Amino acid sequence: MTAINGSSSAPLEDQAEEDTYHLIAPRLPQKRDENKPSLNSLEMELILMIFKIVHRESPASLKSLALVSSHYHHAARYCQNQQVHLDISREKKDVLQRRLAHIEKGGFLPAIRRIKVRGVEDDLENIEAVAQLLQKATGLRDLDWANRGAPDSSIGVPEQVLTAIQSRSTVRLHTDAVLNYCRFPSMVPPPPYTAPLARGSENLHSLRMRFTYVSVERCLEVVQNVRDILLSSPNIRKLVVDYGRPNSGCVRYGPPKEYIGFGFVDGQRPSALEELKLGKYIFGSTTSEPGSVFPAMNVGYPGKGEEEDYWVETFDWSRLRKLETEQHAFALRVAPKLSALEEASLGVVKDPKFIREFYDTVPNVLRSIEIHQFDALGVDGIIRHGSELRRLGVHQIQAHDWPEHTIDAASLLEIQKACPLIEVLVLDIKREGDWPYEILDILAGFRNLRRLTIWFELGWVGHKPFNVVQPAVTYSAVETLFTYLNSKRPPDSKPLKEMKVYCGCPRPIRGYPSSAGLWPRNNTSSYICRLSERDDEAPNGVFRITCPMLTDDENILLHKIRTENLEVPKQQRTALAVVLNGPIPFTGRDML
Repeated sequence: MTAINGSSSAPLEDQAEEDTYHLIAPRLPQKRDENKPSLNSLEMELILMIFKIVHRESPASLKSLALVSSHYHHAARYCQNQQVHLDISREKKDVLQRRLAHIEKGGFLPAIRRIKVRGVEDDLENIEAVAQLLQKATGLRDLDWANRGAPDSSIGVPEQVLTAIQSRSTVRLHTDAVLNYCRFPSMVPPPPYTAPLARGSENLHSLRMRFTYVSVERCLEVVQNVRDILLSSPNIRKLVVDYGRPNSGCVRYGPPKEYIGFGFVDGQRPSALEELKLGKYIFGSTTSEPGSVFPAMNVGYPGKGEEEDYWVETFDWSRLRKLETEQHAFALRVAPKLSALEEASLGVVKDPKFIREFYDTVPNVLRSIEIHQFDALGVDGIIRHGSELRRLGVHQIQAHDWPEHTIDAASLLEIQKACPLIEVLVLDIKREGDWPYEILDILAGFRNLRRLTIWFELGWVGHKPFNVVQPAVTYSAVETLFTYLNSKRPPDSKPLKEMKVYCGCPRPIRGYPSSAGLWPRNNTSSYICRLSERDDEAPNGVFRITCPMLTDDENILLHKIRTENLEVPKQQRTALAVVLNGPIPFTGRDML
């Protein structure tokens, strides 16, 4: 296999800040040889169907098709405008106007399927312009309005935007509930755009409620507004609930004594969800436990009994396909009701029995499993879902006992045999003085595997000797690993399409860390290997390597260093040095 430069340009739909847009008028193509079949003889509808497949499978190839002729250029741009990104901030007004004019003049309005809106809602004309676009985009299916209202709090979307889509039941709305915890109630007006959604919206499909708060008063304001939205919107299918007080910084805040939950009672519940991410939500109770040594928190739930009981017994769980939560007791109680579940992630669990019991209790087999330690579920727990399992993730933050909880070769081989449909693997893999070739050979044997992510251990510093796990993870080593894996693939299987390699996953830095505490963050590295999409390169094993922590220029330089024997510059960022040579040795002087 051959590695080539990994720099790439953003797709057209992401280039929302281009200064100019050039339209190329399409001309009907002419056949050179009437006796030979040609795409040019097809109707535009069929050409667009073909181009849409190309766009889905190989966006870079669609860019190449756009260069063939003006006819193909128009078809390619039509497909690329299926997804449109817009920034509605006042400072981006000129860019937005040019973008909208380009879409309309180019005849791309019928192509639009999804619109993503970003930016600060500080310009009424921009909002009106987007509302008009929504009315004209007759093929629109999804509107993602990730609002950031002035000053820093917002729920929902402007009323004129809702009006533009409310008569079209096929348009799905995705939006946020956000809050800036740094501002106090006296300094901030009520969140805008609350009332329209609170009255109910049949378009609302997903709501992301993620924020950090200090003031209980402000938190309750947002929570109660979201509660009204959940009860009045019949088609919500995806919900993220993740709000709490800051857990870092100079001032530490504990959970509030007052109840700050939704307060569903008397049969109230949101519509049947298909996806739920339940983060830092604290279930409330009616009263504090008598004689408890811990201070009461979140007391005052208006219903009878415990709020967690109400959720488990009252909510409709029959349609839930994806559950992501670290509320382990709740997950365990609701597991028997999850008859449609396909994907589950429970985060870090201190007691492995919760993991095993949850996956054993779920009444059906899953398509995706994420656990933080392999032995938390084990081989038997994983292969129980082998007939449907497509994705398996086993990954945790680095700890001193990290190698003890990684997967071994014998267990991985059992999974390979029992889970033939696996397409995506994310694994922590240990190495002890050499690359784990036995495990690599087994990984190569997963016939349907298309995407692989490997997490390697970085090591520890601060005590002699310099204890960094060997061999070092470098650019050249990753290149060799990807080539090796694809060389070991079974003859009748497709090559590995993508491999991500990470070295090190340190815990978040808190307080005032020492040099030894900063060393892991400065010496972690990551690499992405992607097989070429070109038909004349992929069969020959040509692939690209990019390093996400490097700039585009550094990625180009890295490729030249590897392929043209270019001299390494004397002055270089630490990240580039780590990618080339591995972790930088830590000495006692670093602690001064």
